Amino acid sequence: MFALDLPADNLLYLVLYLVTLMLHVVAMNYVVGGAMVVAGATVYRVVGNYCDATRSIVAVIKDWLPLALGVTITLGVAPILFIQLLYKHAFYTANLLLFHRWMAILPVLIIAFYLLYLQKSAWIERRSQLVRALVALGVLAMFLFVAWSWSENHLLSLASQQEWTEHYAAGRMWYETPETLPRLLLWMIGSLSTLSVLVAWQLRGSASSTTVRRLALVGLSGAVGSVLAAGWYWAALPEAVRTAIAEPANLSLVIGGGVGLAVFVAAWVQMARSGRMPAMLLWLATGGMAIAIPCATLLREVRRYVALVEVGHWQPAVEATQDSAQLGGFGVFLLFFVLNAAAIAWVLRRVAQQLQHNA
Repeated sequence: MFALDLPADNLLYLVLYLVTLMLHVVAMNYVVGGAMVVAGATVYRVVGNYCDATRSIVAVIKDWLPLALGVTITLGVAPILFIQLLYKHAFYTANLLLFHRWMAILPVLIIAFYLLYLQKSAWIERRSQLVRALVALGVLAMFLFVAWSWSENHLLSLASQQEWTEHYAAGRMWYETPETLPRLLLWMIGSLSTLSVLVAWQLRGSASSTTVRRLALVGLSGAVGSVLAAGWYWAALPEAVRTAIAEPANLSLVIGGGVGLAVFVAAWVQMARSGRMPAMLLWLATGGMAIAIPCATLLREVRRYVALVEVGHWQPAVEATQDSAQLGGFGVFLLFFVLNAAAIAWVLRRVAQQLQHNA
């Protein structure tokens, strides 16, 4: 595994990058998976009605989606900063500032943010089912655009400087590669599994047996779908990447992710059979995701490592990060990290107290 050979300074930044990225992924999974569930349920309401269990799931997701989107965007800042510190590739910074299609992510997210509040408002509840479905589909379409754009952006950043230069000089609006669609499907379908666990914790005290089975269906669909998407993605990966993943250290990540997913599936199957969500099984499902997500995140970086080695950028990036580590500032980072964490914890505690008071 590439991380095992890194100097201590680089390894520290890599760990910080991976931790912040995983926090972003968890929040993002709630947003993307939630938008898919809400859109699917709302479209179904146009032609039929759904049960109270589905209604309770959709209601809690709608209620939390605006906050979840804000948290997702906020948690996405740190990984972007760490990735530039780690890999020192000019593309990582410059391409985000170019007036290209990726700049459209900002207004799209702003519009989606307001639509999420509209989606939970009393005004939309007085509109027809068709109008509600159009709003929900609009939100999902915007998140799909953002997800597709980030996938293209990531894959283009792994290409050679010549390919990037040609792409920009030609003014192309799309970057086509066999990896884009399976990679996008892997992350989007997999988000349903994380969503099922998060919503389960939210509804645990009031979930009926039907609600449990609906959540199990969401989670298991995400698990099965992500495995199928991973198989497609494996076939689309360059040969050099498949060779690197087949190495023992990296292969252990695949096995670890598989074990985590198996634990997750076993827990949800048992909960679906019983119609209940006991703490032990819910913690098992959560633990399965806590294993699978880090393994998938590390495998994501193996893809980047192979690409940077091929263009001769890996070793210069490692050396440049070591030089940056000598400039100091880590104490200041830790200070503000602690202060911000304390402030966030205080706000969450105050909100929880107010909710309990209102209840």
